[in-house]
Amino acid sequence: MLIRYLIITVLFVFVSACSNNLTREPIVESAIESTVEPSLELEAAAVKESAIHLPSRRSQDTLSGSDNAVDQLLVGANKALANQQLARAGALVERAVRLAPQDPRGYFSLAQIRCKQNRFDQADLLLEKSLSLVNDDQLLFDAIKKFRASIK
Repeated sequence: MLIRYLIITVLFVFVSACSNNLTREPIVESAIESTVEPSLELEAAAVKESAIHLPSRRSQDTLSGSDNAVDQLLVGANKALANQQLARAGALVERAVRLAPQDPRGYFSLAQIRCKQNRFDQADLLLEKSLSLVNDDQLLFDAIKKFRASIK
């Protein structure tokens, strides 16, 4: 009897996981492409005044489910900024920070949005937090330092 329940549970989890991937696949693919390879799209958009400059994730990083959601939120925030929607971009990045509080990219993105909102004190605190969380990612560390120097 216990084995029957175990098999049913495993099948239920498998089926629900498959159905979730079918509905999210187009979004996840674009998020993975923009984070694994050097993100030319984000870097080109960063040249515009309204975009977030965010170095791409390194290709050896593994992408868990929460990381995919964070990536999607950061890409969505970048699109919102391109449309001059600061409040929406801020909300998306805040959600990304709640999902992955140890990911420095979220704090860095939020700091850039706070600068665009002329909230420089809060931006500086967020940059400090992002610097404290960077591990083994020299590109991100350098980008944070460069941005911090540009606002002082």
